Amino acid sequence: MIGAPIHDLIEEKLLNINDGTKDIVKKIIKQYDYESTLIIFKEAYKFDILPNGYGLHDRYLSYTLSILEDNEDIKFKSLVVLDQEHNKSLKSLEEWANNLPIRK
Repeated sequence: MIGAPIHDLIEEKLLNINDGTKDIVKKIIKQYDYESTLIIFKEAYKFDILPNGYGLHDRYLSYTLSILEDNEDIKFKSLVVLDQEHNKSLKSLEEWANNLPIRK
């Protein structure tokens, strides 16, 4: 988990983040520090609708939960917010799966 040490370095003012480095640091955090929900299908399927926030890539249905807040600054989501987003994504997946047509 790369976000925790970066967060601590920023808090202790040991990591100098400026307009020239902010986007690079955010890119590195997003590349390495996230949680994913991944479903791999035996075959490639086409779905008319996907669960909210999910993407379909070949045989993979995925959801990526970033630890960064969605804004210009480098701010980390709280554990409560991350847990709420994770639960919301799973609820969306469950509702989507329950509404899939039955194939014969």
